[in-house]
Amino acid sequence: MRRRDAIVRPTLGAILLLALLLPGPAVAAVGVDFDPKLSDWNGLAYLGETASEAEVGVQVESTLDWSKLRGEEILVVVAPLIALGPADADSLRRFVEAGGRVVLADDFREGDSWLTPFAIRRVEEPGSAPEYGEDLPQFPAFPGQDVGSFLGFQVDRVVLNHPAALLVDPLPSRRSELQPTRVALGRYLDGVRCWLVEVRQGRGRLLALADPSVLIDAMLRAYHGDKQFAANLLRWGCYAGETCKVRLYANLQRVQGSFVPPAGEGGRAGGLLDALERGLQQLATWMRRREAIPVGWALTLLALVVPAVLASRLPRAVVPETGRRLLDSSRLAATISAWLARPDADYRRPARQLAHRLARSLRIAEGRDPMGGASPNELRDAMQRLRGAGRLPVQAGQRLDDVVATLVEISAPDSDVDRTTFNTIAAEVEWAEQVLRHTASVSSPTEPRPFDPRQGARSA
Repeated sequence: MRRRDAIVRPTLGAILLLALLLPGPAVAAVGVDFDPKLSDWNGLAYLGETASEAEVGVQVESTLDWSKLRGEEILVVVAPLIALGPADADSLRRFVEAGGRVVLADDFREGDSWLTPFAIRRVEEPGSAPEYGEDLPQFPAFPGQDVGSFLGFQVDRVVLNHPAALLVDPLPSRRSELQPTRVALGRYLDGVRCWLVEVRQGRGRLLALADPSVLIDAMLRAYHGDKQFAANLLRWGCYAGETCKVRLYANLQRVQGSFVPPAGEGGRAGGLLDALERGLQQLATWMRRREAIPVGWALTLLALVVPAVLASRLPRAVVPETGRRLLDSSRLAATISAWLARPDADYRRPARQLAHRLARSLRIAEGRDPMGGASPNELRDAMQRLRGAGRLPVQAGQRLDDVVATLVEISAPDSDVDRTTFNTIAAEVEWAEQVLRHTASVSSPTEPRPFDPRQGARSA
């Protein structure tokens, strides 16, 4: 098997490394790949534990019977051993259109036949990855942001294990069928090949992975990003507020039956959406007729004229109060909130961001260029200049000195910053910005005051 050969070749060192990372004694690599009951390195038993932590119910099945599906189930198919014929491929497409959700994780088995209905092609040679696992140059790694906001939630990176690659081919011209929307995620450096593709067709979705071994026990135990990605993957097809259950088909060898959407329901969304879909299709057919061309031009002109007419009648803008400064917006507040939402985070990096922010405020208060460094000496020198110029009250200056000293201390490489300390210093920096903003707007003789509309000119 290519999978077994790809992992066992000079990866004896890699297997030993993974074995060292596994809790408890190392176990021999025996059993069938992707066995849901196997707790060895190549099994999926730990994926079941991860599903339980993610509050996902997993039902392991050995036979996929299309006739028993209603178009509202979530199917997770890992490394199938059976290729889909034309009839089964059509059942898969109808199941997705009716609201079903499918996760297909395969690289070198029969998964390519499952992707053909969606114009996705598998190639065995992946491209160059953004990075690779430590001491494992054959294990490509991708930042969590490359797999989307949901699948990449709290994922630092995803480490793969000898993956294939996926190519998104052009769609054939078919007016009578719903066309899928494909989004390539996890792109290789060539920008063409990827290892993850999300498909939306009708009311359902399909997610294709070019590496099923990202779900095996060894990868989930060795890399926290892989475990978090697996948890996100299991919840990918779930809807908020509903009990999340998936059907797991690993090493699938039998497919039977034919999928037929429930009568009068059309899958999850019911007959109303079916009626709307039929109405839109009839409207599109009528609009293609020659006598509908004038109507189309009239609707186009209305779409251009009506917004302009409505915009001309918008209410007048409200002028801000004189003397009030609008706070400059940035990503800092959102970044701090994100760090505080992670109890186990390393807060030294955001502490350095706070130091840069305070240094910028100090330079603005002095009337200098806000861009520059944020070394401890620069912070202290800027504070001394402001105090020496008498532009800071004594008590405020002492408190700002304490803020600067604390920032210098916690942003050091060997410092230990917990969540409570970081939360406290973030509030202190916010107070310091308010004080320095007041100093810059009131005490600086070179900065003009805001425009006063009641006087008709700038204040002296």
